[in-house]
Amino acid sequence: MARRYMIPWLYDLGIWIFTLCLDIFFREVYSRGAWRIPRRGPVIIVAAPHANQFVDSILLMRILKHAANRRSSFLIAEKSMREPYIGTMAGCMGALPVVRAQDNVKPAEGKIYLPDPDNDPTLVRGKGTDFTNKLFMEGGTIILPRVGKTSPEQQAIAQIIGPEELRLRKPFKQFDQDHPLYDALRTGTTFKVAPHIDQRQMFDAVYSELIAGGCIGIFPEGGSHDRPSLLPLKAGVAIIALGALAQDPNCGLSIIPCGMNYFHPNKFRSRAVVEFGNPVHVHPDQVEAFKAGGTSKRNAVGSLLETINEALTAVTQQAPDHETLMLVQATRRLYRPLRMKLPLPIVIEVNRRLLKGYTQFKDDPKVIQLKKAISDYNRRLRALGIRDHQVEWGDVKHRPWWIVFCTLLYRVGELLTLAVGTLPSVALFWPVFVTAKVISVKKQRAALAGSVVKLEGRDVVGTWKILVAMGLAPALYTWYTVVVTTWLHYCRNDGHYCAVSPWWTNPRTYVPDSIPLWLFSVFFFGLMISVSFAGLRIG
Repeated sequence: MARRYMIPWLYDLGIWIFTLCLDIFFREVYSRGAWRIPRRGPVIIVAAPHANQFVDSILLMRILKHAANRRSSFLIAEKSMREPYIGTMAGCMGALPVVRAQDNVKPAEGKIYLPDPDNDPTLVRGKGTDFTNKLFMEGGTIILPRVGKTSPEQQAIAQIIGPEELRLRKPFKQFDQDHPLYDALRTGTTFKVAPHIDQRQMFDAVYSELIAGGCIGIFPEGGSHDRPSLLPLKAGVAIIALGALAQDPNCGLSIIPCGMNYFHPNKFRSRAVVEFGNPVHVHPDQVEAFKAGGTSKRNAVGSLLETINEALTAVTQQAPDHETLMLVQATRRLYRPLRMKLPLPIVIEVNRRLLKGYTQFKDDPKVIQLKKAISDYNRRLRALGIRDHQVEWGDVKHRPWWIVFCTLLYRVGELLTLAVGTLPSVALFWPVFVTAKVISVKKQRAALAGSVVKLEGRDVVGTWKILVAMGLAPALYTWYTVVVTTWLHYCRNDGHYCAVSPWWTNPRTYVPDSIPLWLFSVFFFGLMISVSFAGLRIG
């Protein structure tokens, strides 16, 4: 697909509209270390984890524009560019389409097995296969069945020997004897195949953008996911950086790692911390090795990719599984002093340090005992239906009953006051809430069915809630405006139903006849937006 070039005024208008939407969807967004973003010159923003599909790039574009006055072009899956709504919007904002092998994965006929897994683990033979078929090619990928919630094992094809025999570049990982794939790889297992994608056109477009002093954004994991840890990084980001420097060693390229840290990214009024780390420096020797090609090129790409991975680890909070992440967050809440609210960046930093410490000392008997105690504490909280910050209020020995009762009255009054402010917007906005919920769940199921790395598909929910609201809310407010304006016109012409209806339903009670209908329509449309925006922000 041909690239559509950025239209600056549309880009700025889009950022302004997205800012309004993000301010409503997120309760708090904090950017940390944005001063590290260069104001001019070529820049690659390397962001991870990619936990919120299109919202990640929108959030970053807003921060880059506001903090460094940079317009940025993000790499986007060519599959998404084919979407009528998404593709048009992304094209106007300068997105660079990338054809991904994972978007072209297909089930293969027959089964494969390893004839000699101990002595020749890269040799693969098939039963009822045809490796000479156009689906199979050198550089393509063989993907084994997914087991549980783990990512499926996959390896690239090095050589196609015949219809029922090929060789891999690297062997499949060793599975334990109780693993389902241990016997399946010896007797025969179903599999999928992904083609090799020629990315030269994409790389040329990116090189041109960087050498011209542009800002490129990339999510090196390759696609969005909802895992608590980073996926293995794709080599593309390292190839882009080394290739640009190989073409122009004096271009002054900067690689800025960016950590996308969310609290419940799929939920309305969630929070986020976007942290920019120290720039990654590319050594001239790596560039020369990249130019040399062959093994030297692969080593240069691998070493730079490892450096980028370490830089991303420093600005993200990674857990081996969801249970560990919940454990660390509970530990942080217990560690926090009573009646002290920690700033959001400090919350992320404490989580990161606790994860690092737990990963290093998780086998220590004291840590195991502490883990069990905190897990039991969490289970008791869930059984009681309370949060841990509410436990302190249950201590009646240190808090007299009358204080608790007065607090209850205060909070009931506060709830009623907020209800007055939010109910009008909820009444007007409920079709958007319902539609966004239904469509986001549908997209979540479709994304989960088509992915081999997602756990529950929650990474697409937030994106589709925002996109549906952006498209449906203006249409809904237009409908409200048409209905009310038509009713006002009908009443001004002394319609029968206006005469018999209660006075408070007659718009002439509130709108003088001297105000033109077109002016009232504009005012009412703006009023709908203002009421909804204010109510949602209060809520």
